[in-house]
Amino acid sequence: MTVGVTKKLLESGALDPSLTTVVLNTGDGLKTLDAVAGTGLTATIRPSLESFREAGLA
Repeated sequence: MTVGVTKKLLESGALDPSLTTVVLNTGDGLKTLDAVAGTGLTATIRPSLESFREAGLA
């Protein structure tokens, strides 16, 4: 499931917005740029676990 599908599921009421939903995006993200554009949910980091943690993504 992509981030875009998750957004649509939230909007349709299929997912409860009061609950935590975890999306594990294991691809390159090129398919999901539209879904997160302008939301502030993006981060550009170096490809390392340390950078991931420093960005508050862990």
